[in-house]
Amino acid sequence: MSQVYLHSTGLDLGLQTLRKNVKYDEASGTVLLEDKAQVLAYALHDNSTQAIWTVAPGEGEPITALHASLDGSMLAMQRSSAFLQFVHIRSSKMFVQGPRSKSRVLKFFWCPSAACDLVMATEHGLELYQQLSKGQGLRYMGSRKHPTSWCIYSHESRIALLATGEGGLWLQAYQVTNDAVLRLPPFQLGPSASRQASPKAGPSQRVSSGDIKVLTMYGRIYCAHIDYRQRRLALYRFYK
Repeated sequence: MSQVYLHSTGLDLGLQTLRKNVKYDEASGTVLLEDKAQVLAYALHDNSTQAIWTVAPGEGEPITALHASLDGSMLAMQRSSAFLQFVHIRSSKMFVQGPRSKSRVLKFFWCPSAACDLVMATEHGLELYQQLSKGQGLRYMGSRKHPTSWCIYSHESRIALLATGEGGLWLQAYQVTNDAVLRLPPFQLGPSASRQASPKAGPSQRVSSGDIKVLTMYGRIYCAHIDYRQRRLALYRFYK
């Protein structure tokens, strides 16, 4: 059973543009396009094909991830696992920021909370940062320590899922609220939900970030695990 609703956004970039590096930024509601020496942003629900802003990302390694801040003032880009690069959209001022833990950056995302504006997911957990005025940098606000092998984030539900253990079978969820980052109960994927079970797993049991989705259906939030080997879909419901 499935339900699908499609509607026109009014934005038509053309086939030539779509062959380039195009990414939808869910949090800011924009389509980000990498075109030669610039990044262009398009409003998703705007009938105009004119970019709402353009920035020059500078030279360096290829960009693997990029997200605009929720207030539209900053563009954050990842070129390596050691740090993030930030560009102030109006002034074009640029700075870099690495995690305090000195570990690899697995993912990052902007969020609407008084606790933080930006979250870096690293191998040691989540690091929370607040954006300084006029694009002058970030202020470290604290961390949520948890050994992490990979991370996914859903802006719709404000939930970050951190995988741990050898096979990524144990998941720890954090939910970003208006004033805090809350730790939800951990859970294990698979037929056994016992917390005493070993987190080690064989090759056939390994779970990657591509196997997991966070879904919001009828006002309820679920973790969806797609087991391609067993042809099985399992839903785990989150409770606050």
